[in-house]
Amino acid sequence: MPHPVFSAHSPLAGPVSTPCAHFVKFYEQNNREFVVVYYEACLAFVSGWNFIHKNNPEKRIPLGQDSEAVTNEDIVFLYGYCKSFPRNKFALACCALMNMRSGKIHKVPRFT
Repeated sequence: MPHPVFSAHSPLAGPVSTPCAHFVKFYEQNNREFVVVYYEACLAFVSGWNFIHKNNPEKRIPLGQDSEAVTNEDIVFLYGYCKSFPRNKFALACCALMNMRSGKIHKVPRFT
């Protein structure tokens, strides 16, 4: 049974709902303010995933250490994904980051 807060067809809002091309544009313009907004939205997306799976440790995603090196690595990863798939929603870049960080392939939910 799907979680009441999250279903297979959960609507998205905010930066995670935009095409990856938007993140690429901000990154390439060196617009740090909006790059950080997108990154924080991605972290919130991961936190939401972890909340939904709070009773299933195998599905939770490690957020890594709060360090500049990890943040930079994550942002470069997101940029690489978004550069390769500019029409995908940014949420899919977040899912790719989740898979990379966890070392597992998680089923990607359908977003509306």
